[in-house]
Amino acid sequence: MRPDDNPNVVIPASTRVPSGPQQIRNPAADALNNLLDIDYRLLQADRNKLGQAIQSVIRNIPHPKLKGPGSRNPERQTENFIDFATANLMWLHDQMPEQWRERAKLWYEGANRTANEWSGRYGITPAQAAAAIAVLSPQKGWFENVTQAERAIDILTSEQDTVWDDAMTEAYSAGKDKNAEAGRRAMGKTLGELIANGDLEAAARWVRAFDLAYNERGYRTLLPEGGVADWVRTNSGNKKQHRWGSYNEIQKVVSVMMDGSAGNIHLQIGGEHKVRSFYNNIMDPGSPRGSVTIDTHAVAADSLRPYSSGSLPVLHAFGTGTPTAGGSNETGMTGTYAIHREAYVRAAEQAGLLPREMQSITWEMIRSVFPDNIKNQRLRNRVEEVWGRVMDGSLTADQARSEIESMMREAGAMRPPAWVDHEYDESPGPTYEGRSRQSAESATPTAAQAEQPVRVALEVAPDPNNTALTAEWNALSDERKNELTMSVAKAVTDMVLRELGTDGQMQMNLGGYLGATNPSIDLVVGSPQVALRAAKMLGHALSQDAMMVVGGRSFFGGEKTGVVTIQLPEGYSADQIKQLYDKLWELKDNGKNLV
Repeated sequence: MRPDDNPNVVIPASTRVPSGPQQIRNPAADALNNLLDIDYRLLQADRNKLGQAIQSVIRNIPHPKLKGPGSRNPERQTENFIDFATANLMWLHDQMPEQWRERAKLWYEGANRTANEWSGRYGITPAQAAAAIAVLSPQKGWFENVTQAERAIDILTSEQDTVWDDAMTEAYSAGKDKNAEAGRRAMGKTLGELIANGDLEAAARWVRAFDLAYNERGYRTLLPEGGVADWVRTNSGNKKQHRWGSYNEIQKVVSVMMDGSAGNIHLQIGGEHKVRSFYNNIMDPGSPRGSVTIDTHAVAADSLRPYSSGSLPVLHAFGTGTPTAGGSNETGMTGTYAIHREAYVRAAEQAGLLPREMQSITWEMIRSVFPDNIKNQRLRNRVEEVWGRVMDGSLTADQARSEIESMMREAGAMRPPAWVDHEYDESPGPTYEGRSRQSAESATPTAAQAEQPVRVALEVAPDPNNTALTAEWNALSDERKNELTMSVAKAVTDMVLRELGTDGQMQMNLGGYLGATNPSIDLVVGSPQVALRAAKMLGHALSQDAMMVVGGRSFFGGEKTGVVTIQLPEGYSADQIKQLYDKLWELKDNGKNLV
């Protein structure tokens, strides 16, 4: 993952994160500054780790056994399972009619459209939007995942001046919060206060409490290509209610919104292969790197079983569960993830698809074969009984797949995806209704506002609190002040822009601060979040007392304020501007300066 904050540049993430002494000794193991990907060949290179991983697969995912010489060889055992898993994926792929597959493979393209639409809607980078979705994804279906990310970002961008009230206290369940002290810190405060104080724990509780108090809990289904459709319904026909995950996940969203740098995104998306791969698939669905999101459904698909999130093969894919499936701090690869990923890569090659397209198609199909409303222990036992007959030689794998298909059709499964009857629609839209959605909608910039550049106002003049240095500065001629301002500002700004991986334009003017006028620079950049980071870096480098970022639209970290524009007569001199500023500085309201 490279430290690149240009909003028009993809910020990719490593899908494995080595840890421990190896990372310190070997710069190439640094997952932030090098793109490190999960690779089946790395697992093959460590025979002990490979043996541990494949033994967990053999014990917990019964499949046709190897026979004869070499049947105990871990490399051959692993290849045998990958062949089995690849065949299952191809069977699922072929079960879906071609016209549906062409649309089902677009799920990550739709997710990417959503991230880019949110970038324009909220004044954040696509990387921030993709990271917000990714960090909220564990144990969440796609529709619920997206609505929670949208709710969190809506609240963070449009409700910062709102004070925690009684309705939020009622919605907040302190008794269920392991860190209730953080909740108490949020009570009676505005969200903006908590963010300004860097209290992300309290801010996470504020976001959740506001959503539960003021937003409808229902959420909409999504279309593969990015559009929104009907409300998600329960079996009884009622709107299904979303359920928040952990406060830590919401806290990660707050952090990503506050700091969208590559380094912080790397930190917040954590070390899990699934979350990192998911982020990559959303951020850059066309990438040739082959990131594959292996989740519960992905393991269920390549094993052709009705697994749940607590099934041991699923836990082993994530490097958890007891007994463990192994892993390596040195390579940063855990569990059986690399084995499952390899099956998707090979199936994609057979079908002429990208690996993430194969995962999208089979994700859709496995949910049709084993729908949630009939997925229970009885069904799991019946499916395992079928595979057991493959193990004893009374059925072939192909016959087992056909029998599972017949079984599920009789149970009312194998139905078309819900989106089949919806027209193709690439336009992302709101996934929920409520107060924060209304607030965010009213704050959505007009086309003209969205096109307005964002400016960072800076001076080279010393911090006025440094009286000695300020006296030296004031003794300089106006010409010398202009020369120093341009030369120093250009040198420092060039370094900052290089660090941020972006570009900008410098404009010279005359500015005022605390009653003094000095040469000033406007640095014009394309993104509010880049402007905020640039302001922090420039303010530190130039030892400034304060920095200002100005844009024509609301943005996270900004504060809405009124502006008075004075059209100066043609030919107005610098001395006249100073005199005007001095007069304006004299204006007070109840003893407080108005400018």
